[in-house]
Amino acid sequence: MKHDFVENNIIILSKQTIDVILKQNHPADLIALYCFYYYTAKWQQTNQPKATTNYAAKGLKWGVDKTRKNKKILVSLGLIEDVQDKDEKGRIKGWYIKIKY
Repeated sequence: MKHDFVENNIIILSKQTIDVILKQNHPADLIALYCFYYYTAKWQQTNQPKATTNYAAKGLKWGVDKTRKNKKILVSLGLIEDVQDKDEKGRIKGWYIKIKY
């Protein structure tokens, strides 16, 4: 049975996270992308959502270049991380975004 707890339906950004983002150029874009990843994580009920660059770009109605640029900044700030899922033979099965709260 799936429960509809409030904590499963809200997205909370800490003051520290916002402070880090606001020090960057174009903080609104970074907040948008971070929130999109966080939203996707909540929807998929994980802290490592499957959210490709194309998926995020489409969801935000952005171009792929803009999405990649902002994703790279979020990675450099330590707010997200790219994660590969490999099979037993070492082949990549999928890419995920780890949200670092």
